[in-house]
Amino acid sequence: RVIDHPAVLLLLDGAPVLRDVGSGVGIAQNTPSLLAFDSASKTWFTRVGASTWMHAASFNGPFVSGAAPADSVANAINAALPRSTAAVQADGSSTAVTGSSAPTSSVTGQVPEIVVSTSPLCLVSINGAPNLAQVADGLFAISNSNCDLFTATASNTWYLLASGRWFTSGDLMNGPWSYLTPSALPTSFAAIDPKGTWGNVLAAVPGTSAANDAIYQQSVPHVATLDRSKAKASLSTIGGPARFVAIDGTSLSWATNASSPLILCEGSYYLCQDAAWFTSDAATGPWVLCDAVPQLMYVMPPSSPVYGVTFVRVMGSTADTVTFGFTAGYMNSYVNNGIVSYGTGYATTGMTAPGVAGNDYLGYPGTYGSWPNFGYAGWMYETAPGWGEYGLQCAPTWACNGWWGPGRSFGLGYALGMGYGGSWHWGYHPWGWR
Repeated sequence: RVIDHPAVLLLLDGAPVLRDVGSGVGIAQNTPSLLAFDSASKTWFTRVGASTWMHAASFNGPFVSGAAPADSVANAINAALPRSTAAVQADGSSTAVTGSSAPTSSVTGQVPEIVVSTSPLCLVSINGAPNLAQVADGLFAISNSNCDLFTATASNTWYLLASGRWFTSGDLMNGPWSYLTPSALPTSFAAIDPKGTWGNVLAAVPGTSAANDAIYQQSVPHVATLDRSKAKASLSTIGGPARFVAIDGTSLSWATNASSPLILCEGSYYLCQDAAWFTSDAATGPWVLCDAVPQLMYVMPPSSPVYGVTFVRVMGSTADTVTFGFTAGYMNSYVNNGIVSYGTGYATTGMTAPGVAGNDYLGYPGTYGSWPNFGYAGWMYETAPGWGEYGLQCAPTWACNGWWGPGRSFGLGYALGMGYGGSWHWGYHPWGWR
C-alpha cells in the first residue's frame, strides 16, 4: 500500500489471537505490536509514537486518537509486560504504560493513520507529493520515499523494489501492483550510478556487476568444524511434546512447535541448530552431531517454513569432528529470476495460543513487512522509517503479548547469531525464542 501522509503499520499474523491479561483485557499475541481489547467498553487500543493512544471499535480500524484507556486497562497491560512496568516504545525510549491521566496527543499534532493487515504487506511511505530525482535517462527515483521507488516517464510506469522483488503499476497511489520479472526492467536501470544514493538497487538489476556479485555470494559456503564431544544442542517446545505435520510433496514431517527446525525422516529425528545437524532416535534427544544427512532432506519445497535447512550440508567428518557448511539460503536469501531475493515469498500462520501454546505465540519467518536491502555484507534490515515522529510500525519492539517470533518490523525470520564459540560467521535462530 502506498500512502502520502503519516501512517504506521500494525501487522498481524492472521486474525487477532487474544491472551487474557485480567480486568477484561486481552492482548493480541500474534503481532509484535501492542494491540489490546477492553471487553467492558468493547474497544481496541494501540499506541504510536511516544504517547499517542488510538482506539477503534474493530481491530482492523479505523483507529482514531482520543482518551487513553482506563487505568484498569493500562494496569492490566503493564502486568503483562516482560520487564516490570517498562515498555520499549517505537522511538526507543522506555516508559510505563499509563492510563487516562497520560498525554494522548503527538508532539507534532499529526495523527497517523493505522494501517492494519492480517497478511504480509509492504507499506510504502511518501512524504507528501512525490519529489522526482533523475537517476538515468528517462528514469526517476522518488527522493522523499522510505523505499526504492522509481518511475519511467516514457511509459508512465512505476517500479517498486521490495525484498529483492520488483513490482510495477500504472497508478502510484491506487495500484494495483503486480510482480515484474527482473529481465523486463527498462534498460535504463543498469545505468544507475553505483556510487549514488540508489546504487544499492543494482544488485536487483540482472546482468550488472552488483547483481552478479550478489549471486556469487549466494554460493559461497561458510564452513566450521565442530568437536563431536563438545558440540551440544538444546531444544524446547511450546504447548507440550513436539507436534509433527507432513511437508508437502515429501515423506518428511516437521515439528511446528519446536524452537529449532526439527524434522522426522525415515524413523529418525534430525535437528538443525546454529547451522549444524544433530540426530537422535527420539524427538527429545539426546542429540549427537550428524555426519550423514539423508538426501530426502534436500528435496524439501520452498513452501516449507524450515526450507532454510536444505542449505546446510555435511562437508566432511572424522572420528572426532564433523565439518558443516551453509550457503545464503540458510539466511533466507535466494536466487530468484536472475537476482537475489529475500524470503521465499510463502507465508505460514504461526502457532496460536488457545490449547496449543499457553501464553505464547510462535511466529515463523516472513518475506514482507519491512525493507531488507542487499549490500556487499549481505542483507541489511531496517524498521522502515516513516516521517516525523513516527516509524512505519506500531511500537514494534513491544514484547508484552507472548510473541516468540521475530519482530516483524525487522522482517528477519533468520536472525544473525554467532553459533558455536564464534566459529561461525552466522548462526541460525529462525524464531528467536530458544
